[in-house]
Amino acid sequence: MDIITLAAAKKYTKETAEGLGAIKGQDGVSPTISVEDIDGGHRVTIQDKDGIKSFEVLNGDGENIKPISNEEIENLFK
Repeated sequence: MDIITLAAAKKYTKETAEGLGAIKGQDGVSPTISVEDIDGGHRVTIQDKDGIKSFEVLNGDGENIKPISNEEIENLFK
């Protein structure tokens, strides 16, 4: 790689990654996630810079679960 290409690549990387904030997040803002058992499922709680949000994931009863064939699985990836 010649020096001009290297310099252009470094400039491009710095401008896109750091300049546009593509990789770095705000300093001191790390979300926390917790999972709590509740009657019939789980409660997921996420706390971030905007506050606390939660949602519930309920256990299924198995009656609405349909087996999937190998052919159906293969079709998902076509």
